[in-house]
Amino acid sequence: MRAHLGDRLVVESPATGVVRRDGEIVGLHHDDGTPPYDVRWSDTDDITLVFPGPDAHIQHLDAEHGQADTADVPAPPAATGPVPEEPNPGDIGRRVAVERRRQGLSREETARRARISPRYLAYLEEQSADPSTATLLALAAALGTTVTALRGAGVDLPPGQGHALLRPQLRDLGPE
Repeated sequence: MRAHLGDRLVVESPATGVVRRDGEIVGLHHDDGTPPYDVRWSDTDDITLVFPGPDAHIQHLDAEHGQADTADVPAPPAATGPVPEEPNPGDIGRRVAVERRRQGLSREETARRARISPRYLAYLEEQSADPSTATLLALAAALGTTVTALRGAGVDLPPGQGHALLRPQLRDLGPE
């Protein structure tokens, strides 16, 4: 099984009464397109790491028209909740966007380096998302930083690198 970014992963179930699931492949972990994949499921909009089993198959995206090359996948259900007016990026998304802009990289170039979909990178930067550790590692490598920095470690620390004294003492200070 080999996939490209944007292809659909369809999981059929041999059990009666179980609904088939499909989702867009938004992240690859191997250059040759072999599993595992980061998949955004059409029914929940969640992104998970997937190791497809024998009941799964790939529907390749037709690059010319931007459509899947087979039409037997149902359209994702329409959103029933309120549509947010403004994008609400999470902390990780803001840090990724700031680092990407600081380095003068486009979303497409950053996504190519991290082997994720440009649409998924846009989603991460614009929405409050919780990417997988593998996605964070790929983004950190693509941006030349660390996962710890993307997660914001050290953001709330006070300035300076002071250390506690060996034998601290309290002293009353005068007005001067």
